[in-house]
Amino acid sequence: MNDADNPYPVLYHYHHQNYTEDLPFWQALARWQGNPVLELGCGTGRVLIPLAQDGRTVYGLDNSPAMLDFLKQHIPEKLKPRIHLLEADMTNFQVDVRFRLVLLPCNTYSTFSAQGRAAILQQAFQHLQPGGVFAVSMPNPNLLQALQTTETSEIEAIFNHPETGYPVQVSSGWVREDGIVRINWHYDHIYPTGEIKRLTASMSHYLATIEDYVTEFIAAGFTIQATYRNFETGTYKPDASYLIIIAKK
Repeated sequence: MNDADNPYPVLYHYHHQNYTEDLPFWQALARWQGNPVLELGCGTGRVLIPLAQDGRTVYGLDNSPAMLDFLKQHIPEKLKPRIHLLEADMTNFQVDVRFRLVLLPCNTYSTFSAQGRAAILQQAFQHLQPGGVFAVSMPNPNLLQALQTTETSEIEAIFNHPETGYPVQVSSGWVREDGIVRINWHYDHIYPTGEIKRLTASMSHYLATIEDYVTEFIAAGFTIQATYRNFETGTYKPDASYLIIIAKK
């Protein structure tokens, strides 16, 4: 499949477009830190575009040409001067800008091995201004550690495909393997004839601990400012849904 014909960005975007729980958190952090802001793994712009709408100068980095092409087509004209897109790997990139804030939202950080996380931390540190902040969100590592080995599956969402108007049913499940939990999303495009076209996307999270993450940040030169839960201003708790780490250079 040519990347230009990749159907996943459309499905990903319409699956996640209504998730806004974290946006006020990232927007408040960006207002506090100031311009410019770099988002790693910007995807189709769910976080990036609201930051630009909020007046931020934002750089979005992603390694998927298909995701970036989709994003380019959906940036409002008035926001284009504030948004700069870069196709690159977040573990190895170079931008001639130093940022007040680098973000890695959308549960992406824990999908990298310890070696990959170390490379991301190095890149973030290098691209921050003194006093700049690196912020990441991920599923609560305690909850991932507690998952059993049996895969579960349930319907997560239903939306109409923007091109056909036919429903797309999203079901998700997980499988625990050696040192990782693999999340599978099944996108079932349902046609009036009864035909179903399925696309499956997978993401694997490494089974690290909060202590592992904090140690890695400190080893990279960061000072931990806060660990949050559920995009609230409360301190992280072992039974939270998420772990959000805010660290300063």
